[in-house]
Amino acid sequence: MGCFPINITRRLATGLAAAWAAGLAAPHVIKAAAAASPVRVGYFSKNLPTIVADVKGFWAAEGLQVQLLQVAGSVPQAQALASGQYDLAFCSADNTANYRLNANNPLGRQADFQIIAGQDLGAGLGLFVAPGIADAKALAGARISVDAPDSGFAFVLYAILRLAGLERGVQYNVTTLGGTAQRFAALTQNQTDATLLSAGFDVRAAAAGFPELASINQLIRPYLGSVIEGREHWMAANRETVVRFLRGYYKALQWSLAPASQDEATALLLAATPGAGSKLAAALYAAQVQRTDGLIEDMTVNVPGLLNLLALRQMFGGFAQPRTVQDLAFLASRRSGLWTNTYLNRAIDTAYAPANGAEDASD
Repeated sequence: MGCFPINITRRLATGLAAAWAAGLAAPHVIKAAAAASPVRVGYFSKNLPTIVADVKGFWAAEGLQVQLLQVAGSVPQAQALASGQYDLAFCSADNTANYRLNANNPLGRQADFQIIAGQDLGAGLGLFVAPGIADAKALAGARISVDAPDSGFAFVLYAILRLAGLERGVQYNVTTLGGTAQRFAALTQNQTDATLLSAGFDVRAAAAGFPELASINQLIRPYLGSVIEGREHWMAANRETVVRFLRGYYKALQWSLAPASQDEATALLLAATPGAGSKLAAALYAAQVQRTDGLIEDMTVNVPGLLNLLALRQMFGGFAQPRTVQDLAFLASRRSGLWTNTYLNRAIDTAYAPANGAEDASD
């Protein structure tokens, strides 16, 4: 369980060395390839590699026209992915687990959603509250909001409040307010007393004076946060497109993490964050590149983190049928089909190959 099934470390080191040699870490804009293939991606908020891949042309260089479509919540995102309105999605790993493993999800059926890469280990996920609330016990009877009550980061909220002696449906209830951006707005506009925030909105909330009562790192480590997912049958039929997408993202990620990129990366975050100043942009950059719960450098699915996520779901009755420890271990493994590294392997193997790895990606 603790060992990844691929020798990702060697691939990463080799690729990075080639990247530096080729000058890929230096600021530049890549020219787009002709006849770009469209890829529609549903997302909650843009992390640094996503901004970089889009603005600096890493996806365009792969011959892709990536359309980034912001979602209002995990349920409409799942509906859009299942219906084919989206080709891929950035989401919580728990969402993929819920829709793939449970028939009683909001779609009313199991979906062939599959994780193809990891993005972060929680991205600052924490419980933020209105000023004046001193501790979690004070949230009894308070207005507490989530994206969806039975998926995503909601189980992290329930665990934090359980440690404070509060149980959902007894001392508190939750309301559905949508994705992170919507909940951040609700918190800052006094429409909710408490919610979980991450992916930069945690940094923005703290800067605006909203206290953080607990973080994912205080509750459980490691924790697999956001991932890239898609529909199995669509990805199988569009394998090269998926590989190109991951390859562009991977290159953007390596550029983002390179120390030489810090100033330009911070400027990109400043431009992408309404109302941000240079101090906040620097804090946003620092939060993403730190290794505790920030960006996953090699994009692998953190198996122990996925197992912890599934155990948390089980703890709060998040499976249609109770799962044993052995069940959870299997579900977290590649054999279950919940995740695959096939596309990521290919993307990294060809990331710095001659001719940009444009050879056939069908093996």
